[in-house]
Amino acid sequence: MTYKKILASLALIAVLSACNNKEAKNVQNVANDEEISQALEDNNTETTSEGGKDKDTSLAEKESETTDYDKWRDMIVEFGEFDQDFADELSDDEIDTVVEKAKELSEETGYWDQKDFVFQELAIENPYQSSKFPLDSISAKYNQEAAEEGELTDRFNYERTLMGTWGYPVDKVWATDDYYIQEALKIAYMENEELYFDDYVKRAADILFLNKLSPDEEIDENTDAENLENTSDSSQEEEEKKPKKPTMRRFGSSQTDYDAIKSAMVQYYEFSPSVVNQMTNEDIDKAYTRAMDRLEETGFGDIGLIFDELGKMYPGASTMYTGE
Repeated sequence: MTYKKILASLALIAVLSACNNKEAKNVQNVANDEEISQALEDNNTETTSEGGKDKDTSLAEKESETTDYDKWRDMIVEFGEFDQDFADELSDDEIDTVVEKAKELSEETGYWDQKDFVFQELAIENPYQSSKFPLDSISAKYNQEAAEEGELTDRFNYERTLMGTWGYPVDKVWATDDYYIQEALKIAYMENEELYFDDYVKRAADILFLNKLSPDEEIDENTDAENLENTSDSSQEEEEKKPKKPTMRRFGSSQTDYDAIKSAMVQYYEFSPSVVNQMTNEDIDKAYTRAMDRLEETGFGDIGLIFDELGKMYPGASTMYTGE
């Protein structure tokens, strides 16, 4: 996808955020098909009028989309946890083939992280070359269909829970169409292929709820940043009144939060469904409490600390968090 198409997508997401900031009740009315088509037509007209410059731009865009084979080999080792010798021996044609297939799968399924499909395909074709792939959670993605406008399902429950936990406006997070979350995640991936799951969710939330159209862009004071800051300040004041280390912290504010993290444990973090079904909300609260204590003591860590603690509580339940 060209950079202009990325910007067009970003603009559409920005419109969504603007409507959300005005407390729009129905996000699927952000822009109708006619308005979007007209905007794209205007862009094409402007491009055509540039004449000879357009050819140079097209060539530049084509060059920018050329596959960086060395980078892919590095990602295959770092993110896919494949053997270095295996990655080095992959030909450029082999990488091209699997990358193109991953792009097609991403379009069909709506799953944004194309490199996961690359690793999955390589692992299926070359067993035992990766210590991580193939993953059951990625296999499940092959059977899903890309979200469409107007859909509001439980597909992104875990992502929404993370966004709410990070302080984004919960009412808007849970009222936003699946389609817009899906597209924001795709944009986050197109901006940077070398990120992890949580990074993409955070970036998508910035796009959707802070109108932050560039990863390095300062937050606009006229956006929801003020609301987030006020919420953060209020939360901080409340926290200061509480003991430094509560005996038990609650992970979720409702059962939906616990159901979402359990679903994510199976889909993304390779926990056994049968073991997850045995976990209680108290187990998750206990793991969350220990994880937060570790984070406060060391200053390092992310959502993975919770899964690491759950892995210790249920050794062998996950191939990613073994409890060792």
